[in-house]
Amino acid sequence: PDEAVEVKRLAKPPAPVWAINQLARRRRADVRALVKAAARLREVQGSGRGDFAKAATAERAAVAKLVAAAAGILREGGAAPTDATLGRVATTLHAAATSDESRGELERGRLRAELEPPGFGALLGTVPEPPAEKLADEVAQARERRAARDDLADARSRADAAQEQLEAAEEGVADARDELERAETDAARIRSELDEAQAKVTAAEKRLRKLER
Repeated sequence: PDEAVEVKRLAKPPAPVWAINQLARRRRADVRALVKAAARLREVQGSGRGDFAKAATAERAAVAKLVAAAAGILREGGAAPTDATLGRVATTLHAAATSDESRGELERGRLRAELEPPGFGALLGTVPEPPAEKLADEVAQARERRAARDDLADARSRADAAQEQLEAAEEGVADARDELERAETDAARIRSELDEAQAKVTAAEKRLRKLER
């Protein structure tokens, strides 16, 4: 039993790696976007053509978006998304996306260990890897954008439901107005019939009085 527990412990990847592998399954498009951004960054660095700062910023933004998603995944898995853990997630994402050996494992969700980006500082050249505070800000912004998108979707859903209720109410009002018009028409007809009947009653009473004299 102890040996089985040890094997299981060794087979289970660290929390940051587990979260990244989950990202590959749940946020496949975002992982591909990171790989694409990293490839563009390498291309600009290697060729010397293009906006390097823009490419580096795009790559960092892609990482921040995934780190924000990883925080939720870690919470779901019972792990605390501390700054240190999220920093390890970001570092491994950076490294895997820029590594020919690990890129495929990243996309397939098959990473087995955390990675350190050898030579990544040189790759970034004049745009160094952001400090922890900047990364935290980018992650926070990504979370806020995600929350804003969720709020927008919820608001739109509520607005659609309210619109449907309004249309149903307006149809009910229209039906009620039609019913009221029909009722008023019936009432006018009945009044006319009543007036005619009362006139006949009056005429009949006069005739009867004459006959009784």
